[in-house]
Amino acid sequence: MMRKFVFLCIIFPFTILAQTLLLEENFNYTENTNLTNYGWVAHSGAGNLPIQVVAPGLSYPNYPPSNQGNAAALTGTTSSAEDVNKNFSEQNSGSVYAAFMVEITSAATTGTYFIHLGPTSLTTIFRGRIFVENDGSGNLAFGVSKSSTSTISYTPYQYSLNTVYLIVFKYTFNPGAADDELFLWINPDFSGSEPSALVSQTDGGSDAENLGTVALRQGIPTSGIPSPGLIIDGIRISTSWESLFSGAAMNPPVISNITQTPQIPESTDMVTITADVTDDGAVNEVKLFYSINSAQFDSTNMNLTSGDTYEATIAPQTDETKVEYYIKATDDEGLASTTSTFSYTVGGPTITPIADIQVNPSAYTTVTIEGIVTLGAGTTIDTRTDAYVQDSSGRGINIFSFDPPDPLLVRGNKVQITGAVTEFSGVTEITDYTIQLVSTGNPVPDPLELTTQGANNTDLEGTYIKTSGTITSLDVFSDATNITLNDGSGDVLI
Repeated sequence: MMRKFVFLCIIFPFTILAQTLLLEENFNYTENTNLTNYGWVAHSGAGNLPIQVVAPGLSYPNYPPSNQGNAAALTGTTSSAEDVNKNFSEQNSGSVYAAFMVEITSAATTGTYFIHLGPTSLTTIFRGRIFVENDGSGNLAFGVSKSSTSTISYTPYQYSLNTVYLIVFKYTFNPGAADDELFLWINPDFSGSEPSALVSQTDGGSDAENLGTVALRQGIPTSGIPSPGLIIDGIRISTSWESLFSGAAMNPPVISNITQTPQIPESTDMVTITADVTDDGAVNEVKLFYSINSAQFDSTNMNLTSGDTYEATIAPQTDETKVEYYIKATDDEGLASTTSTFSYTVGGPTITPIADIQVNPSAYTTVTIEGIVTLGAGTTIDTRTDAYVQDSSGRGINIFSFDPPDPLLVRGNKVQITGAVTEFSGVTEITDYTIQLVSTGNPVPDPLELTTQGANNTDLEGTYIKTSGTITSLDVFSDATNITLNDGSGDVLI
């Protein structure tokens, strides 16, 4: 009996250790589909060069995720492109380890980052950024930064394009202020205990309050410098070195493909909410939480209707009632995922024509508009929301926020926006807004064709137009280009 007792005491700590793997992503999804179909959330440049699944997956000797599933491809580009993130169980002490396989296909001579961690509710507070830089001869160096893009510690230029590397980095929470540490390994020996890091770094930026998100980064991390092209696979997040290479994943459920029918209900409509929920084990419970006119949230069970699809309904409400809702799913390990909060207004609010707002913006404080996105958020800048929406009158307006690009402001989406009308540098804007998706994939309105002189009409602010002419001057700056066109009728500055 004593021998059995001692044996159980020996294996028990290893059972706990094996459960400290917080996330494993092997991209075991359909080739040429978007990551946003599988629990990854676009937080910048949504729909612009979306990150897709590619085949086959990557391979690295003895790394457990090797040859498991497919991989994801990030595009090397100087344009704004989609960035995505995925949650893992929140951590605010100890160390968080991340490992992944990567094959760099292109890289600039100025380092740019392609993966990072962040808080559970991702903002622009990026922590643990991993960079890659080319010396101009095809030799690569990898870098790490705790919080800044200006303070980066690099390895020597001893790595190559089109070669698979295993990269490990660690974020360590320290008790002081602005003293958390980052550590980086390339192709480490993981057969034993944690080896000394190849690179370590602590900059003076603020420490992370918590870490609960891993993000893949495309687009323009530094203005005008191409982001790296690469294939990434086998992402593992853990709280210990040992479990990073031997642990079993404890992934929370993935909630995706959320739909609301109808999008703008009338007072007699029952509203149906559906979502797909998947898990690496079993899904124990899926609940819909809803609030009527900002009251306390109630909940109801979502029922499995077919495959992985769950459904619940919200009873009809009177006109002008605002309903907010979100979904929470819990698996058999007790891990939970929660979606963002969505909302709708029964009967729809009173829609103000955009043309009226632009004619006399001072007459409005808060308005609701409805229209098609002509310039998506993340197209011109990937650190804040700056987009344009045009309605059936042929007039458009700027939608602005200092928050990261709004994933609903994708070109071709029809949206309802309620917000404050302001002006900045002569541009009419809607700010402090709430947004509701009406439909997707709509054709963008035909541009209004104008002469270059006609394009100077300030009454057409925000309107989608087309003009052509001879370039009479061209001024190129570090972050912008000014083009003067003239078709013979007069100059227009683009």
